[in-house]
This record gives sequence, structure tokens and C-alpha cells, in this order.
Amino acid sequence: MDAGQIGKQYCPEIALIVILLRIKLGIASREDFIRFREENTIDNDFVLTLIKSHELGSVIFSLKDIRDLLSDKGAGKDDTNSFELRARNNLLILAELIRINEKFRVLGVPVIFYKGVLLSYLLFDDFTTRATSDLDILIKSTDFLKIRSSLLADGYEEVYFYPENYPAYYLAHTRESSYRKKFPGGHYLYIELQWAPLPEYFGIPYNNGYFFDHMQDIKVGGTKISTLNITQHMLLLMIHHGISDIWRNLKHVFDLAVLISRHNESINWQELYNKGIEWHKEVNFSCGLNLVYVLFGVSPLKPAPWKANTQTNQRVMESLLSFPLIGKNKKNRENIKRQLLLCDNSKERISLEKGYLKIALWPSMIDLENIKLPAKLFPLYFITKRLRFLFKGKKTSAGI
Repeated sequence: MDAGQIGKQYCPEIALIVILLRIKLGIASREDFIRFREENTIDNDFVLTLIKSHELGSVIFSLKDIRDLLSDKGAGKDDTNSFELRARNNLLILAELIRINEKFRVLGVPVIFYKGVLLSYLLFDDFTTRATSDLDILIKSTDFLKIRSSLLADGYEEVYFYPENYPAYYLAHTRESSYRKKFPGGHYLYIELQWAPLPEYFGIPYNNGYFFDHMQDIKVGGTKISTLNITQHMLLLMIHHGISDIWRNLKHVFDLAVLISRHNESINWQELYNKGIEWHKEVNFSCGLNLVYVLFGVSPLKPAPWKANTQTNQRVMESLLSFPLIGKNKKNRENIKRQLLLCDNSKERISLEKGYLKIALWPSMIDLENIKLPAKLFPLYFITKRLRFLFKGKKTSAGI
């Protein structure tokens, strides 16, 4: 789809952003940007709003010539000034990654760093172009308590409540834990520990065993860091960007476009397709690859065996290129509708609906935090949760 079509079908501002991303990818030029801007009436403030909504500030403002062109029209000045701040933030996160990696090595626990600054390096050969706000770390659930104790002893604090009396329930009911530490200047650095790819009702094995079987070491500043192989890094991006975040913004699609463009021959496409079939994620994964092809002209080295769902692809494209975007709250109605749309079949939709029902009926960490019960009375949490759910349902149906 060319920029002119996008501009006419959606709006010229989103088309301009697609051109900017194509310039970064190397398939469009500065002249394309200038020509399109001269031929169309552009709301520069709306361009900046879209850049922020699609989380593309660091990527787009890494294009120095484009920063200058935006600034000379009164747009992007503040973003240009903050670009260096975001770059410094990434370097701070990188330094902490190297330090934490050494701590875990001494502790004797295997971990996998992925996304974030390592993905920036994988995509752009630097650690600053793709902005990040935290360290994403895959762990084994059996190592969680040891890693948690190590982080707390190192000055990190838990962002969310951890029920010390019910560690087994916590690990089975959740999939990640968040920590933060204040650095000089009042800046917080966050760490996300993840022991499962997604909640179990999404149909992907509820552990990181597969990914620990496909890890590799890279050298960062002379230090050996464990990360994922290219194929598995892409798989995990498709899981997070597509299944969890439902292809909600251009940053996610652009990640895949750059990864495929740069590493097409290194990706084991058959392995990726096999996992899409095994995990019943053909509609979702094929939708992501379709977005990459239509918007950026990038396609896998080996064609996918899946049948494209044209209607689903079109609906996701319309949402992606329209404004406002679907909200990030994973439990909002639009998010759940999109997840159901991207399911392979009715069985997967039912499984997903059961999963959300389980969230509503099973005790959450907030329940465990607000009501303190001894371990022998733990079943009472289920009773009170269901009573609260029924009461809430009656209020809603009565219009209160």
C-alpha cells in the first residue's frame, strides 16, 4: 500500500509516519517525505500525537535530517531535545543489565535478557534507537524466590504485592513480577521477571522451557549476556506484540519489519510456522506478517502455509491506522474483542473466555493484599471473590 492510498483511506498524518518508518528501514527517502508533505495538508501537532501514541519517538527522531525538517515546521522541537535523554536512559539500562547479569551469574541462576536495549542492538546495531523503560528477563519459575531475594537485597523494591504465604499460588496464578530501583536524579529503573510467555488460557505452554532450550550468548562490552536465538526472539515478539498487545501500534509492526529485513536468512521459518500451528496462533501470526508486508513490503524468506483471514487482517489494519488506538488496559472490552477476533477457532475463543472468567472468579493479588488470611483458611478467598463478583454483577444488571 503506497503512502497516497494510506493518506486517502485514513489520514495524511499517519501516512507521513509510515513514510518516516520506511525511511528508517531504507525503502523510502527524505525526498519522499518532503514531496508528500508538500502535496498534502499536514497537522504537525497531530503528527506528534500519533508518534507518541505509536511509541515511535526514539525511532523517528533518530533520523537527524527528519528531526530538522519537523522542527522547521514548529513540530518536534521538544521531542528532538528529549531524544538525547531517552538515549542516555537506554545506556543507563544497559549498564544495569551488565551489572545484574553478573549478579545472577554469581548466584548460579540462568536468565535470558530479551527485548529492550538488546532488541535495539539486534535491529539497529546500537543500544539507543529503540526506547525502553525496563529490563525484560525470562526466568524459570523454580528460580523465582532466589532471584526475588537477590533483587530485594540489591535495593530493588516490589512494584506490586507479593503474597509471601502463598508462593505456589502466586507462581501459578500470575506470570510476571515487577521491581524498581531509584537511581541518582530520581530516575526509576524497572525490572520485569517473566516465568511464562502468557497466561495459560492463551494456549501456549505455561513455562519458559522452550525458550531456555533456544538461547544464545552475545558479547556486550566484553561481557557474555544470554539472550534468545533470532527465531525464538521473533516468536516471543509475535507473542507479546500480537497475542498480548493485539498489534495495537506501529512500533510493534515495525519491530518485526526490521527484524525480518535484517535477519530473514537466519530465521528458521519452518520452526516458527510449526509453533504457530502447535499453539493455534495461525490467524494472529499471519495477521502480523500481513501488516509487515502491506505497510513495509517485507516478507518472510519462506512463504507461510497458513490461509490468510482477509476480513480479520482488514479490521486490524483499520484499527492500527486510525485514531485513537485501542487502550493498553488488557481487560477493556475493545482489547478482549480484538483478542477473540484473532483466535483461530471457536474452541480457542471459548478457552480465552474461560480464562477471563477465571480472572474474575479466582482471588487476585489485590484480594490477598487487602484481606489477610492464614494459609489454612485460603479457600475462603474463593468464596469471598465469588460473592463480590455476583454482587457486582447484580449492580451492573440493575443499572446502579
